Amino acid sequence: MQTHYIGSADLLKNFILSCISPPIPAGPPGPSETYREKRLDIFKKMVPHPEASYVCEAVGESMVGARIQSGDFLLVDSSVIPVIGKLVVATLEGGSTIKRLGLQGNRGILLPENPAFQPIPINEDEGIKVEGVVTWVFFQPS
Repeated sequence: MQTHYIGSADLLKNFILSCISPPIPAGPPGPSETYREKRLDIFKKMVPHPEASYVCEAVGESMVGARIQSGDFLLVDSSVIPVIGKLVVATLEGGSTIKRLGLQGNRGILLPENPAFQPIPINEDEGIKVEGVVTWVFFQPS
């Protein structure tokens, strides 16, 4: 799955919405309560390192098992240390890709979330480099 750079995370800077409190249950309905509205600065909540964050668009099908589809937007933070199991954006062959960071033996590997695609061993000598960790995925529910 490729990514296309959209721009700095500053795109989200003025994204302030109303937030209903208390949280709404996703399971059985909770007791009836009086709801309160407050303003929520999404940027502060989602982008703790704005100077190291950017937004990109996902393209392709290699990450459908992680529920990432073509057209979804990803918030990537290059200041977060990539750890095994996290979704990362990596550069290779002149482009970017999103994969899950894995380990094979003592070597890093980029794992697709679709059995139709092959894992990619991380080899910095070949120019493969992890650029950042995906911290949020934005998609429109069906």
